[in-house]
Formats: sequence, C-alpha cells, structure tokens
Amino acid sequence: MPMIHHQAVGYMLADIAMKIEACRAFSWKSAHYMDLFDSDGHAVGAMAKVFCGETLFTTVFRALQVMGVNALDKQHPMEKFLREAAVFPLYDAGNIGMQMRKIWGVMLDEKFDPRAIADSRRMEFQKSMESAGALVQPQRDVKTR
Repeated sequence: MPMIHHQAVGYMLADIAMKIEACRAFSWKSAHYMDLFDSDGHAVGAMAKVFCGETLFTTVFRALQVMGVNALDKQHPMEKFLREAAVFPLYDAGNIGMQMRKIWGVMLDEKFDPRAIADSRRMEFQKSMESAGALVQPQRDVKTR
C-alpha cells in the first residue's frame, strides 16, 4: 500500500501542501503590491521573504520525516534539500535579521497602518524606517583633534 494511505503520512503531506500554497499566495500578494506601488513594498516583500524562507526549512524537514532514515541516504536528493533549506534564510532570503529590521521599522512608524497590505493601500517607506534595531554609532567630536 502506498505511504500516502497512512493517516499520519497523509496529514504531513497535506500540511506541506498547505504551507507551500500559503507561500505561493504570499509571494503573489507581495509581487502584486510592489507592482501597484512601483516597487515600494519594503514591509510586504520582507515579510514574504522571511515567512517563505522559514517555511522552506519546515516543509523539507517534514518531508524528511515522511521518508524516515532513508532520506539521509545520498542516493536521494533530500539530504541536499535539507542542507540548502538550512542556509537559505541566511543567504538567498537576504539575511533574516535585515528583513526583520525592515518589517519592524515600518511597524514602528507613527503612520503605520496594519491593514494597508491586506487592503493593497500604499505604505510610504521613509528612510527612518530603515534602521530599526541597528546600533547607532556615537558621533565623535571633531574639535577634540
């Protein structure tokens, strides 16, 4: 009997499929938002990168659980997928910390509208939103030289 006929495996595969579709919808929403506002979608783009990057690892790990110990055998691509999924948030997703600072910076703004993305309304990105959580370097007094 194929593995998918077992309830536990079926539920895991259904969970993987739901997460992939959620990421697909989020990516399309982000692209649509950026098309509407001439690529001014810093928060929604960062949100999609973080969410989908983290979901990638979760779904690959769940697929490994379905396959069991055989998933780590080099004759199957799963061990490679796990390695790539583990480093994706650090490299290809644009460093999770940097993306989280973008989101946080937009949310800190006094004009932040939590419904703007859902309603496809412009959130004007300000330079001040860019550095949330970054360490501020103390200004050196030039006269002391």
